[in-house]
Amino acid sequence: GEWRNYKGGNAVNNSIYNNAIETALSFVGKVPYVWGGASPSGFDCSGLVKYCYGISQRTTYTQQTLGTHRYDVWNAPAGALYFWGSESAPYHVAISLGGGQTVQAMNENDGIQVIGITYFMPSYYVIIGQ
Repeated sequence: GEWRNYKGGNAVNNSIYNNAIETALSFVGKVPYVWGGASPSGFDCSGLVKYCYGISQRTTYTQQTLGTHRYDVWNAPAGALYFWGSESAPYHVAISLGGGQTVQAMNENDGIQVIGITYFMPSYYVIIGQ
């Protein structure tokens, strides 16, 4: 997919991450941000992650428990989850595309976008199951 062209797009070697990224990118510019949304009719940040990864964890609070917290945010591989906020209760989550690029459900005005972390620096990231 096109995400492999991002600078440093070193994907976690697991098809679930590749599929999650492809799914999330398919919604960019097409699906609205809806608070509490977790389906292709509308997503919020953690709803997008839940849907794309096929996980049961619905909130940023539960999603941040899925792996070790890592702080070298520029080195997050494609497929990792970026979090903003505190260790135990982050307020936002995005999917890494590698190279400091993300796909995320942003807000009601911006919807689902591909955006770099330069504009909105995450606190840490998690690789699911690691």
